[in-house]
Amino acid sequence: MNYRRFVFLVFVGILSFVNILKSWASALPAHDFHTSIAEMIFNSSSGSYEVSLRVFTDDFILGLQREFDLKDFDLKESKSNSLISKYIKKHFALVSGEKVKFGKYLGMESETDVTWLYIEFTDCMDLSGYSVFNEILMDQFSDQTNILNIKKGENKKTILFEQKSKSHKFPF
Repeated sequence: MNYRRFVFLVFVGILSFVNILKSWASALPAHDFHTSIAEMIFNSSSGSYEVSLRVFTDDFILGLQREFDLKDFDLKESKSNSLISKYIKKHFALVSGEKVKFGKYLGMESETDVTWLYIEFTDCMDLSGYSVFNEILMDQFSDQTNILNIKKGENKKTILFEQKSKSHKFPF
C-alpha cells in the first residue's frame, strides 16, 4: 500500500468516526440541566397570586407523556389544556394541613425551547400557615430544580425546590 492511499484511508476513517460522534450527539438532550423558573406576584385588588411558570418545552412534553401514558403529545391539541391543568394541580399547590389551594390553569405560550404556563391562586389574602408545594417535573428528572420568585408589595423572596425539599413555608 502506498503512502497516499494510507493517508486517504486514515482520513476516511476519521471522517466516519466524526460522523458517528455527530449522530450520537444529536440524540442527546438539548440541554444539560433541568430547571423551571416561576414568578408568583400578589394582586392586591383581586387577592390572588398570579403565576408565570417557565419550563423547557421538550422536558414538559416528556413529563406529560409519562404522567398520562401517552406516546405523543402536542401542546396545541385541544385536549392538552385539561391534561396540563391536571398535571399542575398534582405538582404545584399551596398546602396547610388538610387544606389545599389549587391554582387555576389559565393558559400557556410556547416558544421554540420554552413554554410559559399561567396559573392563578385565588382567595390568598392570608396564607399564614401555608406551604408552597412545587415538584414540577421532579418525577421525570433526578436533577430537576424549581425556582420560585414570590412578590407581595415590596416584599420579595426566592425559594429553591429540589428533590429533597419539594415544599417550603410560604414567606408572607
